[in-house]
Amino acid sequence: MPLFALATVLGSLAALYGNQLPDSYWSALMPVAMLLFFFCPTHRFILLLVIAYLWSSAVFHYHLEHRLDSGHDNRVMLVSGIVADIPRLRQGRISLYLTALDIEDYTGAMPRLARLNWYQDQRVPRAGERWVFEAKLKQPIGTLNPAGFDFEAWQFSRGIDATGYIRDSAANRKLASAAMTTANYWRMRIASDIDQSCASCQHPGLMKALALGFRGDIPVTQKHLLQSSGIAHLLAISGLHIGIVTLLFYGLGRHCWRLGLYRCGLNRAEIAWLFAIVAALGYAALAGFSLPTVRALIMFSLLWFAMHTRNRINLLQSIALAVIVIVIIDPRSVGST
Repeated sequence: MPLFALATVLGSLAALYGNQLPDSYWSALMPVAMLLFFFCPTHRFILLLVIAYLWSSAVFHYHLEHRLDSGHDNRVMLVSGIVADIPRLRQGRISLYLTALDIEDYTGAMPRLARLNWYQDQRVPRAGERWVFEAKLKQPIGTLNPAGFDFEAWQFSRGIDATGYIRDSAANRKLASAAMTTANYWRMRIASDIDQSCASCQHPGLMKALALGFRGDIPVTQKHLLQSSGIAHLLAISGLHIGIVTLLFYGLGRHCWRLGLYRCGLNRAEIAWLFAIVAALGYAALAGFSLPTVRALIMFSLLWFAMHTRNRINLLQSIALAVIVIVIIDPRSVGST
């Protein structure tokens, strides 16, 4: 299994960082490679590497088709969409993500996620709300400095199909409020509650980071302090945080079973796992289902499956299987941290 995970990652990396993607029709060879994988056990490593390369290339082609068309680059258009995350405020500027986009007079595959800047701080959209903006959109490109940060690859790995800025216009308005059934509504509500109840606190930004995975309100001085002390990574909600929440609610489920939940027909372990699963999913949703939380959920699911089916799976195998599943779901994740 670890060798299969290595082949999967190498194939995806070759597609992501290669000079050029193969033509999309090469993906038609994937069924042939999969058949050879089952009937030629001595060459499975190479075949799986080829399968991962073809699969990743096909997925990358699909995502690139949704990038902003060059014919609409640097054009001012009316853009409507749902605010996909908690907006970040920085010195008179609001940075936000829009999803479920609808661009006026746009032809071609519609971009799915846009990263926009709004140079004002009086009207702050809330996560989950639908807005319409007059914005100047651009293709998500970066600088051509091979020694510097690859901003274009960073945007691609996060699914950003368009960037730009919002112009000062009377057309900018809210179309609909956030639905209470969405995770973004509760993320924004919890963030607002933290701001209101912790107005006199010294570290509200840290509380938001640990509760919601949102680090946009951490002051620069605190960020530098965390980085210099080597504990900045603890603010990124990942396996550690998901594991702590899962363990706490697993114990809570076992305790609640003794208090009377045994009458529902489930045994103690099943009740405990039910509590743990709901808690892990809820915490991951509050964190915006970021890549680290998705990795942790997959590992947690593998552990639950192994215990439920009474199969023995060691740590290395579970990590390898989680890597394979993550690359299958989204090959762009190999370029993320």
